[in-house]
Amino acid sequence: MEQSNYGTMTYHVMGSNRLHAAACAIYQNRRTLVYYPNRQNPARHTKHAARSSLCLFMLAYFSFCVNAQPSDSLMRRYQHAESLADQGQYDAALTEYQKVLHQNPESAGAHSGIGYVYWNTGKPDQALKAFRKALSLNNRLLKAHVGIGHILSERREHEEAIAHYETALEINPELGWLHSTLADLLWGQHRESEAVRHYQTAIELDPNLHQAHFGLGNIHVMRAEFSSALEAYNHALALQPDLSEAYCNRGVVHSKQGNLEKAIADFQHALNIAPQNSLARFELGFVYQQQGRYEKAAHEYEKMLPESGGNLRLHHNLSRCYMRLGRLEDATRERKIAQRLRYVADAIDASERKIKDAPDDPHAYMELGDIYFENNLPEKAFDQYKIALVKNPQHLEAYDKIASVYIHHNQQKEAIPVYETAVG
Repeated sequence: MEQSNYGTMTYHVMGSNRLHAAACAIYQNRRTLVYYPNRQNPARHTKHAARSSLCLFMLAYFSFCVNAQPSDSLMRRYQHAESLADQGQYDAALTEYQKVLHQNPESAGAHSGIGYVYWNTGKPDQALKAFRKALSLNNRLLKAHVGIGHILSERREHEEAIAHYETALEINPELGWLHSTLADLLWGQHRESEAVRHYQTAIELDPNLHQAHFGLGNIHVMRAEFSSALEAYNHALALQPDLSEAYCNRGVVHSKQGNLEKAIADFQHALNIAPQNSLARFELGFVYQQQGRYEKAAHEYEKMLPESGGNLRLHHNLSRCYMRLGRLEDATRERKIAQRLRYVADAIDASERKIKDAPDDPHAYMELGDIYFENNLPEKAFDQYKIALVKNPQHLEAYDKIASVYIHHNQQKEAIPVYETAVG
């Protein structure tokens, strides 16, 4: 029996690793903020990060948030700064926020506004500092909690991001988009039941949140609740017809149910929308392989080779197709690659068993991180090194390895303070 990569749960998820982008819409008949995070997994469809700016700006209007009663002139200056920021005039907005702080250094709203400006001008470190300052003055400032959550999500510091989103929802539990955003992160951290609860709450608050339907569909798939998954994906596609990942995941469900022609149609539709959707391409090749259409299957698999990323099943399935087509030399080459990747997979499994046996041992997480990093999976390595630091904040080698990941991504600015910590 041929193997699909479905068993490793590598179907499309929404925002399980990072939240790079957002947008906000105000429905005509009600004031509901709607947050659309980007889609993550093999084929990423990242939208411009500035789309999240409007969402954060609107949150500012929940409160001016100063510790002293502002004068009318100070309030007008603050509102002018907010208006400038909303228009994308960030330099002018920053100047106005700073004028507010000159008159009232304890204005939490102004500090938060400055954080918003820095975040939207590509200065996350300064944004984070400003947001944290705002919260030190007023810990109930919704905009700052959401801003910190976004930044930490992008940095893969998921647990603290989750905490800030949860605090934001304590302040205002009626934000459907934020429930959905939080659910994405919770599911990425394997907190399935909590994710389901927040997706369902998001849909109750706003049935038109396509990302909540999509995320709930993914959990139904994981639970093998295929009818419910199809219903959720259909809802998502009715609301967002160009959602490539939903077509792809629905195609996976059709494939699992044996409806191969429906699966092919969905995978092709997903690829028409987003040709870079590697999961849809792999699953399309796999369905062709199941049908005995080995030439077409090999053709789809070969398109993925330049960016295969060590996909064991890709090389395994391609080897099987080449063998069926009589291309023995090619089959042998792909089989050897698959064997090497199997060795790596076995090493990962062994390391994960060590973690299960000794969940508080930072060295176990370091070992798994090293395996990921050595096999060109820096994001997964980063996560393991961060866990090692949680287990032992004095683990200098973990700091060194985290800095190496930053360097790998050409993030020298982020790497320098981490290296400085490592060398004491």
